[in-house]
This record gives sequence, C-alpha cells and structure tokens, in this order.
Amino acid sequence: MLGKLIRYEFVNRWKNILLIYGVLGVITVITCILGILVEDLEVRGRFIEILYGLFVFTFSGGYFVSIAGIMLMSMADYGRRMFKDQGYLTHTLPVKTIYILLARLVCDICICASMAIYYPTVLGIATKDNEIYKTIINHIKFMLNPGNTRDKIEFVLALLAMALVVLLAIWMYYAAYALGHSCAKGKKVFSVLAYIAFYFTTIYGVALLLDGGYSNSSSDTGFAICFNLLLVVYIAILILLTNLICTRRLNLE
Repeated sequence: MLGKLIRYEFVNRWKNILLIYGVLGVITVITCILGILVEDLEVRGRFIEILYGLFVFTFSGGYFVSIAGIMLMSMADYGRRMFKDQGYLTHTLPVKTIYILLARLVCDICICASMAIYYPTVLGIATKDNEIYKTIINHIKFMLNPGNTRDKIEFVLALLAMALVVLLAIWMYYAAYALGHSCAKGKKVFSVLAYIAFYFTTIYGVALLLDGGYSNSSSDTGFAICFNLLLVVYIAILILLTNLICTRRLNLE
C-alpha cells in the first residue's frame, strides 16, 4: 500500500515540477547560446544584444521564482489534499494516515534532491561557469580518494544537515497547518502561532546543543552527529504530531 501511495504522490506532484524544469531548461539553453554568440563569438547587433539581455533577466527571475513556485505548489497541494476540497477523499481511503504522510515525506526528499542537482546545473550552463562543475568534480574525487576519513564523514554530515534543515522547514509548515486545523475556528491564526512556536523550539534546541560543548573545534564531528540526530528526531515528532491531529482532531475546511 505504501508503494502505491508513493507512486500516486509522484504522479500527482511531479507533473507540474517537470513542467517548471522544462521551461527553465529551455530558457537556460537559449541564454547560454545567446551568451556564446554575444560574449565568446562577439556577434554584434542591437537586436541580439537586447534579446540576450532579455533572456538573462528572464533566467535570473525565473530561477528564483521557479524555486519559490515549487515550494508553494507543495504547500498548496498539502492543504488541498489533506484539509480542503480533497480532504474528505484522502481521509476516507482504506489506509492509515501515517502511510500517507510517509509517502509525502519520500516525495519531498526526492524533490529536494532533484532541486539540489538541477538548479546548480542550469546555473552553470546559463552563466557558462565551469567552476561550479569543477567544485562538484573535486568533491567527488575527494570522496573517492582513500584516507581523510574524518573529513569525509564531516562533509557527508554537512550535506545531510542541509537536506534535513530543508525537510524540517517543510514539515514545520505541515505540522503547523495541521495543528491549526485541530481547532474549529481561527485555523489560520493558530497555524501561524504553531509555526512560530516550532521555529523558536528549533532555535532553542540548537542553542542547548551549542551550550552542551559540542561546538568546540575538537568535537566538530560530535556536534554534526548530534545536530543531525536532533533534526531527525524533530522531523519524526512533527510527522507523528501531524498524524495524531489528522486521526484524532481533524477539522476540514
């Protein structure tokens, strides 16, 4: 059943994401071609220079707008399918709510991973910046070379921490939205208050971790491990809280 839910999540959410990737990819290729003509081959002409400037501006705006768009679409999809017009259908499915949330978590992880790969790639193509690819290749070589085990562990933990921070931000929104819908009235107000509470709880947890002495240079690995564990535990708590609200105190719009 979990596999079917994951497949449904991918089909439902990736259609729009792939469309965004495709549009931005076309803009990226055109920007790169025009950049080669104007800057490298020194092709001159008022029209092509204006066209190049227009596509540079379009790429710059589209780059950040598309990132925000993907995040906002995920949030809107969550609200619509869990608490709004499709909520009744979702919560009458013959499957436990926790499986629906886990399927969403898997899809969120894949979306974040695809964005981490796709956006640096298109940025490097549009700007013709080989340093981006050199940096990636150097990191791959670093991981494949023998030795420096401690540095490799710290590098992996740093990447994991960045991914977990993004997932934490997503699930803070999900849990806050669900908590607001545990109330019959004032759903939006309670959702905002819940998100603020989650945010400051996270800051407080990190502050306690820092006060625990793990921030010393001699224990960077220990701090990174504890920080990642803190994020994993917090995400798990948010998922369980969301599941509890959806099964016990759900008030659909």
